[in-house]
Amino acid sequence: MTLFGDRGAWALEVEPLPRPPSEPDPAAAATWCALQIWVGGRNLTAHTRLDTMSGSASVRWPAAFLGRWFLGVWDDLWARAGWPLPGPMTNPLRACEILDAHIVQHDDSLDDEFLDRRDAFVRSHTLLAAAAGGVMPHVYLLREGRHVHISWHDPEEPAAPVRFHASSGRARVDAKHFIEVVTGFLEWCREQVGTRDAGFVTEVGVWLGRAHGREGAEAVLRGYVHPWASANGAVALPTLVRELAMPTGWDGEGALLDIQDVPAAVVYRALAPAMTSDDVLAIIARLRQCPANPAGAKQLQELGERLHWLASDLPHDQGYALAIQVRERLSNADGKLDVEALFTDLGIEVREDDLSDVSVAAATVWSASSGPVVLLNRTPAHSAAWARRMSLAHELCHLLVDRGRAAELMVASTPWAPPEIEQRANAFAAELLLPKSGLLRSIGSSLRPGWITDADRKAIMDEFQVGATVCRKQLQNRLGIRDDTDE
Repeated sequence: MTLFGDRGAWALEVEPLPRPPSEPDPAAAATWCALQIWVGGRNLTAHTRLDTMSGSASVRWPAAFLGRWFLGVWDDLWARAGWPLPGPMTNPLRACEILDAHIVQHDDSLDDEFLDRRDAFVRSHTLLAAAAGGVMPHVYLLREGRHVHISWHDPEEPAAPVRFHASSGRARVDAKHFIEVVTGFLEWCREQVGTRDAGFVTEVGVWLGRAHGREGAEAVLRGYVHPWASANGAVALPTLVRELAMPTGWDGEGALLDIQDVPAAVVYRALAPAMTSDDVLAIIARLRQCPANPAGAKQLQELGERLHWLASDLPHDQGYALAIQVRERLSNADGKLDVEALFTDLGIEVREDDLSDVSVAAATVWSASSGPVVLLNRTPAHSAAWARRMSLAHELCHLLVDRGRAAELMVASTPWAPPEIEQRANAFAAELLLPKSGLLRSIGSSLRPGWITDADRKAIMDEFQVGATVCRKQLQNRLGIRDDTDE
């Protein structure tokens, strides 16, 4: 068999069939093979036929079908950022489930535009769309910055002809490795087809040139600042490049361009669904006008340099680990933390502003000429004391961690912001304000298996000064405790 990639991470493995079935499609006829899909050391195509109870490590299928799927959905899969609903979602399987549930819940009020976006997302993020009637495991893909998130699930349908052995799971794969596998696989398909299907061969050649050239980088840039739900109009590329201060040579990275290294683009993506391009650029200009704060910058840098986290961990685990380390530095492992006083001690300026997008909880900027400073939105939706504390803790994570990935930091924290950095900051803020060790100390003796009383929950909220949502999620995520109000 010919292997593309690393079975321990992400790989496609093909072996041409010696006697392929008759096939009128010339590209399909030339690429009939035994195909294996590997993710995280698991062979997702290993299955048992339920009629004969015979097992196989591969699915038998024309590789050209998968090749055409990659060619046809590439921009939506690879270049277009995010998904059609707000929230820091990186699990593509869960995203498809939520989209389906959203349609059921809001069927009468949904417009055709949303339904079209939903259909496009499902079609471009699941390999089932490439099956063309053949047997294929339920595999879901989602690109986010430097990573591709891959989920799989065998629904165990009673009428299904096969049962896949890898029943469910999730992995995060390096984006460069992912695209190398796809490139090798498409080149192999092109070689197998040869002169039998000139159209397919041309399509592969165009894709290869585009994905590894300027056109691929431009597609990623446009897809990032105009995500699925973007309501504003397109901006001319030269204007976009200038206003976002794109670094020299950005267009040489092709489809591997990671826009999260461009701070203004991160703000643009977070605000784009709700605001016009002119409004977005105006907020970026306001952030850049914040004065420099050398004293706060020095203290933040010193604290940030003492922290460590594993790049291989999922973002929420990184956030938990970072918050625990900050509390250790403050000699406060499990008590209430005064985050306002912490900002004062660190010398970080906190401003309040009237931001026109009510979905913006806060914004943060830190560059050579601006900040570090946090702008809190004064709108009533974010005025509660617990919401302010959560926003400050969230922005502190951005200041400590996310500036290290770029020359400057500029973040608008909204439901549309890049999900990996938001997941990490959300987890950091929750653990900083309501630590796992504090939960165990506060009510550990009164916890009963699987649930918690309303009185205990209120005691936690009162002691740590957090809201009901943070309390419920921390109990569930850190202790596996279900709130009895969820019954």
